[in-house]
Amino acid sequence: MRPPDGVRPLAAATVAALALLAARPAHAHRDCSIVQPGETVAPGDTDFDGLCDDEDNCDSVVNPDQADADGDLVGDVCDRCTGDDAAGDRDGDYVCDDLDCWPTDPTAGPGVAEVCDGRDTNCDGELMPGEGDADLDGVPDCADVCVGDDATGDSDGDGLCDDRDRCEGDDAAGDTDADGVCDDLDVCFGDDAAGDADGDGVCNDVDACVGDDATGDTDGDHTCDASDCAPEDPERGLRARERCNGVDDDCDGLVDEQPDLLCATGVCAGGVCTGLRACFADRDGDGYGDAADFELISPLDECGDVGRVGRADDCDDDPAGCGADCSPGLPDICDGADNDCDGRADGGAAASCPAPEDGVATCSDGACGVVCSVGFVAADGSCVDVDECATGPVRCRSNEVCRNTRGGFACDCGEGFVALDGACASVCGDGLRVGPEACDDGAVANGDGCSADCLVEDGWLCDGAGCRAVCGDGLVAGAEQCDDGAANAGPGCIDCVVQEGYLCAGTPSVCVGDEVCGDGVVAAREGCDDGNLWDDDGCDRECRPEPGYTCIVTPTGGSDCERGATAGVDAGLPDGGDGVLDDAGAGGAGCGIAGARGASGGPVFALDCLIGVVLAMGRKRRSRWA
Repeated sequence: MRPPDGVRPLAAATVAALALLAARPAHAHRDCSIVQPGETVAPGDTDFDGLCDDEDNCDSVVNPDQADADGDLVGDVCDRCTGDDAAGDRDGDYVCDDLDCWPTDPTAGPGVAEVCDGRDTNCDGELMPGEGDADLDGVPDCADVCVGDDATGDSDGDGLCDDRDRCEGDDAAGDTDADGVCDDLDVCFGDDAAGDADGDGVCNDVDACVGDDATGDTDGDHTCDASDCAPEDPERGLRARERCNGVDDDCDGLVDEQPDLLCATGVCAGGVCTGLRACFADRDGDGYGDAADFELISPLDECGDVGRVGRADDCDDDPAGCGADCSPGLPDICDGADNDCDGRADGGAAASCPAPEDGVATCSDGACGVVCSVGFVAADGSCVDVDECATGPVRCRSNEVCRNTRGGFACDCGEGFVALDGACASVCGDGLRVGPEACDDGAVANGDGCSADCLVEDGWLCDGAGCRAVCGDGLVAGAEQCDDGAANAGPGCIDCVVQEGYLCAGTPSVCVGDEVCGDGVVAAREGCDDGNLWDDDGCDRECRPEPGYTCIVTPTGGSDCERGATAGVDAGLPDGGDGVLDDAGAGGAGCGIAGARGASGGPVFALDCLIGVVLAMGRKRRSRWA
């Protein structure tokens, strides 16, 4: 733009200013080159119009009159918008602010060419065609590579819409090779789709050691340094082709192997191709020769003609060594030698060892061995099951027994127990006394000594022989007819069997005679019973004491009659301790022989008196035979 009319070039203004200064008094203004009080620098007079810059309303153009028609503090001689407003032209684009739709942007305003920036650049009130923002992403359509695609557009300006840009905001190229690594970080940019996985600076598609190490393949021969027999020679490695040069090119441990194939014509011998045929010594006779011992013959001849062989890849041709047991193609056996010539002694020899059940075969130092599975131990080349129950420790719960299994053990309920609610419970009635059982007779019933709950019933004794009633404990149980508390004392109950002539009842049992005269047992109304029906022996045929006799009851329940015996003499019967059955005896009043008599003249021997006598006799027996 050219300056508006009325703005003069600086040189002309300077000349005018000098003329005015010459005509003005020298003392009209202060010296602009001197620092005044309160100032830090001299204000100067840029346009040499005699007014210091700090008080000159147009310090770049001479205007000593300081005319300012519109009062905007900008002198008329340098005011681009004289009489227009009080703000002037802030962005210096020679367009007054009130006419400039972009008053602070010198690149936009009236007269400026319209550009695709999403705004009215030239202030004509219109946008250029295609300058709208259809997808409202803040990028005008004419510059939006992603119009209608998304709401963000191409934020990093790399030509890729943000929703498809894997490197949004990362760089200006994105991920060109789509390997998931942004171009500015991709050491293999445009090279492959995988990048450099192990970070060794070698792209994956050419890295022979991807994921192997951080140095990879030093000589670039696609063989990792750790496996490369010549890590700094790119012509030697696992991928190299063997050449006739006297060295191991393919790193297989053999030099110039298959010499008849290494040369275009002739054979390889001593690292040199020759038109002659090389024949090799075969000292062990396995058909494979020693590469170091060869003889060159005419290609028209056969190696067999000179006692040699045409193959030279035998790893041990010494008959005193491995000999014929080592040659290419043989299976490796566990003998400490390299039988298959693969460069490893016993490399795969474990396969030749007997495979044990419950384990795997091994080969170490030329000897077969085994590694057994858990629960087995090696013995004589086999794997033997370990009896954990015998060697322990095992952890079986209460009432469980250990059972050995193949390779382990199991805990089962012991004999007499069954699994119940996660534990082992005893079984009442199976004939096995286990756990809390006091007895187990093989039945689940009461009254046989062992109850239905396997508890010992009263009056019984249970042991390993079974349950039996206890005679003499005063409890009638089982087959007992009676039990008076004494096993053999009697009378009436002996060995818990009711004796003839007695009746027994109760617990403990009380036994009385059944009044059979002549049975030898004094019954309730008998005055005596001497076991016969004879007269004149003290006890007549009606079991009455005869005149002149005194009869007492003996410990066996019978009677003993003596002529002229005095009542009260101890005859062995309990009667408060004197043994005489009289009114003062165990039966109380009327219990003696001399007591009341019945209608026949015989003594009346009441039943309650007899019971008292029996009890008294029982007490005395216990005191004597207990």
